[in-house]
Amino acid sequence: MEGVTVPMRDVPPLPFPEPVKNKSDEGVIVTQNAGFMPQSWPGKPIIATVDNPYYKATYCASFNANRNCEFMGQTFQVHEDFTLDRISIFGGDGLGYDDENTIVIGLYDLGSVSEQADNKSYTVKENLFNSLKGLKIAYEVQPLGLIHFDLKKSNQLKLKAGHRYAFELKGKKGYLSMGWRRTRSDIFNEGAAYNNRSIIRERGDDTVDYAMALYGTDSPKK
Repeated sequence: MEGVTVPMRDVPPLPFPEPVKNKSDEGVIVTQNAGFMPQSWPGKPIIATVDNPYYKATYCASFNANRNCEFMGQTFQVHEDFTLDRISIFGGDGLGYDDENTIVIGLYDLGSVSEQADNKSYTVKENLFNSLKGLKIAYEVQPLGLIHFDLKKSNQLKLKAGHRYAFELKGKKGYLSMGWRRTRSDIFNEGAAYNNRSIIRERGDDTVDYAMALYGTDSPKK
């Protein structure tokens, strides 16, 4: 007996989740699911490490890198003073946070660019967020997409022209709480990606970059 052929039905794709604000520290509003497969950043960021996050940041890094990563950081330089009010990254996946596996964002002023001869590593002093404590992020698992960190007034910082800064995610060593996408080559020539505050290199001596954009209001020129 010949089999019966049943025509296939068109199955609509699963929708990307709606943007959602999660319960993080009071000094920051975290919006997840803000953009799926993003080929650009929304609006006009003042600084962006890549122009097309989805196509250029193809490697998903996390705190389980070499079973020993506690800090994922991206450095950048500031050319004109501005007040930082949003940081966006391209990331997702992972296992999410809980009481034992927290994620904290931090920002550090590394000093004048002219005074820094060696960028193979960096050391930090004061975390500029949340009275030196950093801001705890209640990350929930999401598909790879944009995540926005909107800073409330007390954490909106004036970044200084001529200074180098580092933005970091701090997590539990060896735990895949969330991923942060990065490039496989040097895209952004005014900063680089670091694990545990040591520069990441691929393909010999090539540096790489985490996908990140910074937003704010330009400070008036003196």
